[in-house]
Amino acid sequence: MSGIAEQEELLRKENLKTIFFDRNISLTDIAMSLVTAFFLVVVATEIVEFFAGIIPSGEEVSFGWNLLSGLVGDQYLVLTTLMFLSLPMKHYV
Repeated sequence: MSGIAEQEELLRKENLKTIFFDRNISLTDIAMSLVTAFFLVVVATEIVEFFAGIIPSGEEVSFGWNLLSGLVGDQYLVLTTLMFLSLPMKHYV
């Protein structure tokens, strides 16, 4: 009896595994991911360029201005922030 029970348990685990890993990903899912990535890069670049024109930086300004310029002037930091802010939006699309 234990052989049959083991086979049934193995079959149940295989069914659960196929249900979990059997996600249908369509071309529209891939396209939306790419469009979102490109959109976030464009928005991050525009934000950084906007703040680079407003916030002074360099040796002639104080530490506070250089810190602020470094925080909002770093494209990768802005891009990462926008990405984390856009994560909850995937539930609304």
